[in-house]
Amino acid sequence: MQTDSDVDEAEITLEDNETEQSQNIDETTEVDSQENDESDSSPNEEKVVFSEAQQRVLDKQIGKKVGKLREVERDNQTLRQRLQDVEAQLNKPVDVEVPPMPDAFSMTDADYKEKVAQRDKAIVESALQKKAAEAQEEAAAKQRADRIAEAQQEAEAKRKVYENRAAELGVALPELQQAGQTLYNAGLHNEVAGYLLDADNGPLISQYLGQNPLELDNVLQKQNQSIADAIIYMHTEIRAKLQSLAKSNINQAPDPIEKPAVSGKQKKQGGPQGATFE
Repeated sequence: MQTDSDVDEAEITLEDNETEQSQNIDETTEVDSQENDESDSSPNEEKVVFSEAQQRVLDKQIGKKVGKLREVERDNQTLRQRLQDVEAQLNKPVDVEVPPMPDAFSMTDADYKEKVAQRDKAIVESALQKKAAEAQEEAAAKQRADRIAEAQQEAEAKRKVYENRAAELGVALPELQQAGQTLYNAGLHNEVAGYLLDADNGPLISQYLGQNPLELDNVLQKQNQSIADAIIYMHTEIRAKLQSLAKSNINQAPDPIEKPAVSGKQKKQGGPQGATFE
């Protein structure tokens, strides 16, 4: 049985993690607010353009923050579950033991009546305790069902946003579903998959990983090290490769098959002079 110190330790650790996560989010919000204020106050200023090297460094820092926040969130969920388990053990009532029927021939009539009364009282208390435990279990089951339903609704909303984003990026739904099945079969962690659902270019990353087994294997190896490493790799390396492929496709676009006639003149039909075509 776990002691009160275990509960206190779990509560302190959970509070520390939530405080750290809150501070990180507050810092990010403050920076974003300052950037928005600066942008609003000077709309005519020239927009800052980063070089590819600078952008990679920035993407890596963003990936680290995203990965760290997801790890903190997962740790908090684990601590919450641990705290609930400990509290459930501490609050669990001691089972009422129903004594056996007393032997009327081994005691006086007064003692016998007292033992029978004690037994009857224990039977009632045991029945009430069982009923309370059943009601508590029903309430807990309802809470679990509500959490599952809420999670399903949230997942459905994210899926719709993800599919709409894929359509805007030119990724067909069958290709997106095939890529998702490939990543699932490969053992991609739910936290890493969650990043793909939230990322602005998540559908492109999913499609790319589904078509490139070696890159998918790199992500899985990073994932074995930590969830943050896998997210950082996708946010930096995979993102940069997609940008490079996009530039390459633009530069290698084929020339028009036939150039338009100049000055609006129509092209003459071929054939011998004087011939007519109907």
